Amino acid sequence: MRSIQSRILLGLAALFSIATVVLLSWTWTTTNHEVEELYDASLVQFTRQFSSQFLVTDYETALSALEASAKRAEAAAPTLHGSEDEYEDSYSSQNPNDPGHHYEHHLGVQVWSHVGERLLSFPSDLNLTAPQDVGFETLNTQASALRMYNLYLPEQKLWVRATQPLSIRTEMASEVAEHVLLPLAVVITGLIIAIAFTINHYLRPLKQISQELDYRSSDDLSPLSSQQLPQELITPVQSLNRMFQRVAQTLHRERRFTSDAAHELRTPLAALRIHTETLSLPQQKVQPLLQGLNRMERVVTQLLMLARLEPRHSNQLDKQSLDVERLTADLIAELVPTALRFHVQIELHTQTQTNLMAEKTLLEILLRNLIENAVRYTRPGDTVLVTLETDMDHYLITVTDHGPGLSDDLKIQVLQRFYRKNKAQNEGAGLGFSIIDQIINLHRGSFTLSDTPNTGGLSVQVKLPMT
Repeated sequence: MRSIQSRILLGLAALFSIATVVLLSWTWTTTNHEVEELYDASLVQFTRQFSSQFLVTDYETALSALEASAKRAEAAAPTLHGSEDEYEDSYSSQNPNDPGHHYEHHLGVQVWSHVGERLLSFPSDLNLTAPQDVGFETLNTQASALRMYNLYLPEQKLWVRATQPLSIRTEMASEVAEHVLLPLAVVITGLIIAIAFTINHYLRPLKQISQELDYRSSDDLSPLSSQQLPQELITPVQSLNRMFQRVAQTLHRERRFTSDAAHELRTPLAALRIHTETLSLPQQKVQPLLQGLNRMERVVTQLLMLARLEPRHSNQLDKQSLDVERLTADLIAELVPTALRFHVQIELHTQTQTNLMAEKTLLEILLRNLIENAVRYTRPGDTVLVTLETDMDHYLITVTDHGPGLSDDLKIQVLQRFYRKNKAQNEGAGLGFSIIDQIINLHRGSFTLSDTPNTGGLSVQVKLPMT
């Protein structure tokens, strides 16, 4: 889908291109027509001026003088009618007192008697038939195309014909068109570029709004600023802000309901545990009840945890420099009873002594969820490995188990809330990875789920920025 800017520019470019073609064609046609008119008029004027010499003197005497003059002119410019190539713009005759012009030597003239006898021809190799009608003629030959004007002098009974190659007219029209059309094309091109820059400048607020929305996190529903925006953008921005407000209110209601529900469930769950423990029932009957209560308490605890995490932003974290090795060691010590219950050991491998800037409570929750998940899902008798290391400006926390692992599809599904693999075989709530994901996002980090090399299982690597 093209952008509005691209469509406007393409539309304007198309309109300017069409207008340019029409204008250029019109200019070329008009220039050709005017050049034709100008040269035809000059051809008529030359013919009349040449013919006037026969009106004031005896035509035989005039012919003799003209013939001698024609020979001298032909000697100065021996090639008068050639191909239709472009002629040189400079000309220098052999007479320094009369340099002349190269166009004048492309004019030809002939004098014929009324019986069709050629009396004078300049140039001498201008082989044409005797004129029959007065006025203009156009003759196309293999050498060149000629434009001719025939004039008849009834008193002298002479035909006077002036000729001119059409190539001169084409050259003149081309030069005029070039001097007119080239600047026009440059101006139009510059205008299109200027319009493109102008459109780009005035669409900049729209691009800024798009960039601001692209860089926002999914939980940032603060209103967009409508100050200094064009009138056309104020209305959609206000509509977006109203939508943000409605979404924020909906999320707030959902989070409040989750928090309230979790709080309200803690009291009856505690009462149920007390009543269950006081029942005089065999252990095999009480144990399923206790396992159910344990899972419900875990779900409630994690729901409360999510309810506290979701409204927060990364800039609201209370970060401090943490000794992750010591923090992890203390946490592993707390989880030893749980690990023993699953017949699992936990080992800590530290490859760095660097502290990490993070919020202590959230990092403890992150580590606890990672290690507890590994302990619950690895096979009995296994050793869960926790590795701490650094990579450039990131802190890496890796927890490795050797359980059944996860397929590529399941690695995506575990991020969904309340998803649990083998639901009947564990007490998990299906919220562990949702909490892990939320904490990592708050710290602007990332994590990957991969298969444990060689032995199988799952390796979770968390990548957090050092600062």
